[in-house]
Amino acid sequence: MVSTIRAITCVSLLTLSACGGGGGGGGSSAASAPPPLIPPGTFLAAPGANCTGPACTGPESSVSFTNPGVFGSGTSSATGAQVTIATDATGKASTVTINVPAPGGGFYTHPFDLTTTGVAGTGPFAGFISAFDGINADGSRQNQILLDPNLTYSSYGLWTNIPTSAAAGATGALAFGQLTPASNVPINVTFSYSGKTIGAMVDGTKSTPLIGSETLTANFTNMNLTGSFSLSTVAASGATTPWTTLNISPAANIMSGAYTGTVTGSISSGTVSGPINGKFYGPTAQETAGTWSVSDGANIHAIGGYGAKR
Repeated sequence: MVSTIRAITCVSLLTLSACGGGGGGGGSSAASAPPPLIPPGTFLAAPGANCTGPACTGPESSVSFTNPGVFGSGTSSATGAQVTIATDATGKASTVTINVPAPGGGFYTHPFDLTTTGVAGTGPFAGFISAFDGINADGSRQNQILLDPNLTYSSYGLWTNIPTSAAAGATGALAFGQLTPASNVPINVTFSYSGKTIGAMVDGTKSTPLIGSETLTANFTNMNLTGSFSLSTVAASGATTPWTTLNISPAANIMSGAYTGTVTGSISSGTVSGPINGKFYGPTAQETAGTWSVSDGANIHAIGGYGAKR
């Protein structure tokens, strides 16, 4: 069970640069400077002094692994999730603290320091950043968050928590940012959005990271949203294998700036389906972000966060 959720953490660590710590092998320090962890002009580059409450509350999905190798329970809720962003002297995000409902009650709350533990992704996770908090007795990382720092008005990602090497862990997806005011939601137009999604899948015996892309269409005349997510599994080597395409049934009533719907996809053993929860971000819905969660009703469960811009 711990190995189940730790597989998510270990694979993601293997595909992120500078994760090995210690840096022993010397060599390329004279190479060109790496790109900034948080690109200029993005939401995380200037989120404001303290982005909390409704302005930074987004949908959240979480699952827990409570028995060895077996999916224990899961939740999907847009209620109570909150992201607090502390900034440095330049206004750039320095710490991201998440407070999300945990399966079985209570909240999962942890701060992630982007300045001292943040690293840039490579391979399938290129463009994402990761940060850590806490170390277990066996030296493994206790908490990890992966975020996409490239959007202008929002961010999304995946978090994992492994309390101890002998206790149940949890993982979940989240999305947050500068919400579009309901009064500014467009009308009588149709916009297309494209972006990325990141997630995790557990099949009853092991967990596997997921990476993919999405194309969404928001019809602000009929006030619905359609689209699809193309998802691939990520192996420890970084190799990707197509897993499924999740198609969104029309998510109705996007007039409020938020939407819910259902996603469904075919996998080798049958069909997976579940909820999608999203919101629009930016002054006039320039971006959309949210979370999805699917299951085959038996052993296979998957969750993910996504973000897209028009």
